[in-house]
Amino acid sequence: MPARTEAVRSFLRDGGSLCPYAASAERAGQVQYLELAPGYPGLRAHMLEAAFQFAGTANVGGAHALLVLTPNDLPFDEAKERAHMMFMELALAFGRVTYPVAPVTDLAGHLRRNIEPYLADPIRFGRFFIGCKDKPLYTIGFGPQYPVEGPRHPRHAPHTLLSMTWHHELAAVPPESVEMIRARMLAAAGCLYDADELWLPLCPASGFRQSMLLGEEQA
Repeated sequence: MPARTEAVRSFLRDGGSLCPYAASAERAGQVQYLELAPGYPGLRAHMLEAAFQFAGTANVGGAHALLVLTPNDLPFDEAKERAHMMFMELALAFGRVTYPVAPVTDLAGHLRRNIEPYLADPIRFGRFFIGCKDKPLYTIGFGPQYPVEGPRHPRHAPHTLLSMTWHHELAAVPPESVEMIRARMLAAAGCLYDADELWLPLCPASGFRQSMLLGEEQA
């Protein structure tokens, strides 16, 4: 197994993620990995294969995730650009799963027109869900660009990656479990992250709802 993938697997398995479902999903073998090679050779073919494989977990039940790792860890702004590129390619891959007879150029153009405004201004346009047939997917960026100390950022991971999870699986989490996760994240990181942004800004004012959220919790 590639070293970067193994590092992320160990991170999840050992409880490094602030999401408790990450560890259980990894231990249950419900996390699928795609580690991209330097230079991204065969990018679309690899992503299409991964999308078809992950589509098969849509109705299995439990918590499943597809993690797509970059071949290297870049500075924050460059990693953001790479995350945007990967998001577009993943949207195309799952679009081809959903519309297998649609011309790739037409599908890519349609997705680009809809996705680029979200990537440019996610706060204004709101979350763009990549769809797989009739089921939306959450897609969130993680990486070592987010600090591990002082306190640990909820988006920290040992290597740069995009995580995809089924919306309906997360929606099925009981409210009391959601509150426990929120409390654990607040205790560990002092904040929650806004899942509407693919690549969350480092600036707390942009990405964290810390003071407002803590005030809401105390009210």
